[in-house]
Amino acid sequence: MARFRALADDQFQPAARELVQGGVVLGDPHRVEDGQDRDTAVNLLGPTLTAVIGLTLHETAYAAEVVRGGILSVDAGQTEAAQALGLGRWRTLRRIVVPQAMRSIVPTAGNMLIGALKGTSIVSVLAVHDLLFSVQLIYNRTYQVIPLLMVATFWYVAVTSVLGAGQYYVERYYARGAARTLPPTPLGRLRLRLIALRARLYRVAAADARPSVGGDR
Repeated sequence: MARFRALADDQFQPAARELVQGGVVLGDPHRVEDGQDRDTAVNLLGPTLTAVIGLTLHETAYAAEVVRGGILSVDAGQTEAAQALGLGRWRTLRRIVVPQAMRSIVPTAGNMLIGALKGTSIVSVLAVHDLLFSVQLIYNRTYQVIPLLMVATFWYVAVTSVLGAGQYYVERYYARGAARTLPPTPLGRLRLRLIALRARLYRVAAADARPSVGGDR
């Protein structure tokens, strides 16, 4: 074992030493050994690409399981009926299975998207110019930490609210075959309330006008 370890050290240490001396790093061009020229560092990936790869690898496994669970939630009889009608495999998947599976996929996928959006704040440690990193740059100069963090919180809430509203409409679209009557949208509910308020005001105005007409007679 000691002989094998010594042989491995003799083979791999020179290559590692050359990489360090050449300044080849992943994601951070300034991570070189002391005494080395920082200008000779070669940035293979860059902080932005490193952040994208890290977040993608983190979310891919969960997303794949969400899609798998949504497809498995569709009754096998749907696929058998499509095959009995002579539909091909991909056409069955595209026209029969996926539209029904989206009812289970969209809610979880939407929550994952919102969670990934909030999780992007971690890329500030890689000096990626996201929202949190920009806020940190500003409050390091102005020392107004709490107000600027409240501004960042406001923007996160605004963006996640927009994504949540979009998720609601997507869920409503794919729920057409599962419910006889779809629930009204927020705009639809607002329109119904305005119509009801207008009808109430009309009835009140009509009730106030009746005594005056009788008195004139």
